Amino acid sequence: TVGDHDFAVGATASSGLPVDFSASGQCTINDTMVHVTNAGWCTLTATQAGNTSFNAATDALQRFAIANEESTALVSFSQSNYSVNEAAGIITITVNRTGDLSVPVTVDYATDDTGSSNICGALNSGMASSRCDFGLTSGTLTFAATEAQKTFIIPITQDSIIEGPELFTVRLSNLNGSG
Repeated sequence: TVGDHDFAVGATASSGLPVDFSASGQCTINDTMVHVTNAGWCTLTATQAGNTSFNAATDALQRFAIANEESTALVSFSQSNYSVNEAAGIITITVNRTGDLSVPVTVDYATDDTGSSNICGALNSGMASSRCDFGLTSGTLTFAATEAQKTFIIPITQDSIIEGPELFTVRLSNLNGSG
């Protein structure tokens, strides 16, 4: 919430190498202390650049809504990370609503294909591609008054390419009607 105290974030790389943080949107970060600047959205990115012994890790992103002091309805993913095997065919994403449940709210969701390869199997960059790994998905979740949870489905494509774990991003945006 706008006006709240700054808070600390942390991450540990399995390699033991240092993790750096950056912020975009309506927040700033100094070392590991996050400062909220305005209502809207904040995206925090954890980066581990690697060294001569370890490859760089895939960036980890966490996005969250920042409410005005008078607005107390918030939405967030029920988990910060989801995992699915390609053979499953779909993944169900759960969005939780907290705070003031007395009014209806809407929030948009969308998968993000930024950073993925255009050629499936050409280079396993660790980023999933909507061309061969998942279906681009977007929509709006409508929470009625008193509703606290909604789900949506993302199609997962089972391809014939042997590859390691891959990531893609799902974003929430445009929270409306938060009281």
